[in-house]
Amino acid sequence: MKTVKRQSVTAAQIEVIGRENDQNASYIFTKSAFDKMDQGTSMPAAIVAEMILAGEVENKGVLAPEQLDVKVVMQRLRKVGYLARDIGFNVNRLIDGEEASGPITDDELFSELW
Repeated sequence: MKTVKRQSVTAAQIEVIGRENDQNASYIFTKSAFDKMDQGTSMPAAIVAEMILAGEVENKGVLAPEQLDVKVVMQRLRKVGYLARDIGFNVNRLIDGEEASGPITDDELFSELW
């Protein structure tokens, strides 16, 4: 019997709802791509571990991801190639009825992330 090797597919979606500058805001972060989930979980963890070892994270104990400096984490993930356009990271933003959608790497459209 012939073994068929299939490409791994990863998909995840996170919705963040709150207020920004006294306006209702929501962000939907979507990742869908042909890659491996181990990279999707290990790379961000490695980046943050590196930040902790370098003394860049001053808080102690268990931290929620939103307690980190998102801009620093995003820039480092981009630097190592984790946020490449061809691996399916997209953002939909809705702030008081104004919608924007595009790749997470669009630092003009999503300047608040960079």
